[in-house]
Order: sequence, then C-alpha cells, then structure tokens
Amino acid sequence: MRKITYDGMRLKETEEITNLAISNGATVDTIEGALLDDIFIDQHGLQNKVRIGKARARDYILMQAVYINEWSSDYTVTFTDDIKAYESTLQAYKDNSTKEDE
Repeated sequence: MRKITYDGMRLKETEEITNLAISNGATVDTIEGALLDDIFIDQHGLQNKVRIGKARARDYILMQAVYINEWSSDYTVTFTDDIKAYESTLQAYKDNSTKEDE
C-alpha cells in the first residue's frame, strides 16, 4: 500500500485539512493530546477526498502530534490506503488514551 508522509505540518494546515474532510462527509476521530490532539480521518468511499497538491487522494489520513520541545509540537501527516495500518494505529492511540484516563 502506498503512503505519503509530510513532516513538520503546522496546526493551521491540519485544521484546514480536518475542516475540508468534515465538509466532504469524512469520519473524524480525535484523540486528546498534551499540546496538540491526534486526528484520524476516514474518507474511504467518498467522492471528494482531501489531498495535498497533485498527489493522488488516499482513503485515510493520520495526523499525529510530534513533540518539538516543552512549548511546541508539530504534526506528521500521513495519507494512506492501508486500512490495517490506519485501524491499528487508531486503536493503539485509543488504548493509550484510555490508560491515561484511569
């Protein structure tokens, strides 16, 4: 399965991707983070999918916060068609979030 990854993406850019995906009817899961939330977007089966530039649109988008220092974080954004990788990563984040809440 092909995937495209963008490192160092800023909050404003990820908000634009998320808002566009929501307006297209995508399913969005948000996992609360320390500075930034992790965002998982399922746009499988949609006619209009979010993409960046001329790259082919993918079914799943993973926006994972990356720690820079104690004051800031950025995102690594991955576009993929690999449902297994998407679901296992989402489940791992959900499991970790549940453990932190206990």
